[in-house]
Amino acid sequence: MKVLNEQRHLSCKEIHPHNMDMCEEQIEKQEKVLRTIENQAPIYNELVRRGQKLKSNPNAPSFLEREIKKLEETWKDTAEKAQERIALLNSTFKDWDVYEQQRQAVYTPIEGLEEQYKTYKRIYDPKKGSDWLERKKKKAEDFKKNGLEIYTLIKKCFATIVALAGEDKREFMEKEINEIDERMVITEKVDTMLVELTEFNQRLHKFVEKMAEMRAWMMPATEKLNFITKSVDLSPEDRVKEIFDLQGQLNERMPMMDPLDADCHALFDVPVNLALEPHANLELPRVSRIGSEKEANYSPYVQWRRSDLCLSLLNVKSWTIVPELFDDQNIFCSLKR
Repeated sequence: MKVLNEQRHLSCKEIHPHNMDMCEEQIEKQEKVLRTIENQAPIYNELVRRGQKLKSNPNAPSFLEREIKKLEETWKDTAEKAQERIALLNSTFKDWDVYEQQRQAVYTPIEGLEEQYKTYKRIYDPKKGSDWLERKKKKAEDFKKNGLEIYTLIKKCFATIVALAGEDKREFMEKEINEIDERMVITEKVDTMLVELTEFNQRLHKFVEKMAEMRAWMMPATEKLNFITKSVDLSPEDRVKEIFDLQGQLNERMPMMDPLDADCHALFDVPVNLALEPHANLELPRVSRIGSEKEANYSPYVQWRRSDLCLSLLNVKSWTIVPELFDDQNIFCSLKR
């Protein structure tokens, strides 16, 4: 009984291994406890056998049954506690092993995301930008998925480890987890930047479409304006009619200029706080208003002289086109006026 009680005490006393070596040391001690219990099995069986034999005697003392029952309960409880302790230690040791391996492995996807983040930039080609973003999103998703799986496993193992090590060791042991948490912030930065770049690409798509629509009207209108101003076949009445028709078309489109101007600034003026750089070789177009003192030099005027009176029939406010190449087609991506 004394030996069993000692082994039971060893299997139940508090232990707080807070590293892999200490855990391995506790496993060795517990295996020794199990061997001791196993060596006590013949003695236990013999005591139970003798007790049962004495108990069968009608003159057996009343306490004998109580002692036999106590012996059986002590043996069973000691064996169970010893098995529970060795199972806990083995499980914790495995978690320590996984924890140490994955704690290093988690930095691979984290560093992958950090490298990806450095490559993020605005692509000033709507279609190429969309394709580029899809590739970047897929890579980021793969890194994030792998990193999250490893991180979840690390946290699970850490919970088992710290439960045995004790709450008083948590703060000390959490330093390694906190280091990983600090590096895992890159996932939020990547998500935020990809959202911003996606929104930029969508705005760029809309801007280019609007500019294409404007150009589709402007080029024929410019040809018509040249014809009106240079043709000698038009009568004064026809010339006035054509001029006012063109002026009406222009007036319909003038309200679009300020929004396009604002969109162009928003898209092509790189914010000071933007961490990303555009293409190194890309000269970004700028939109700026031409001052009134310069406007006369750039604005094509159509004038018609009648009764020695110069009538200004059309004033197409200065339009300066900055062409950019999108998908091998000349699409006008900004207007200056």
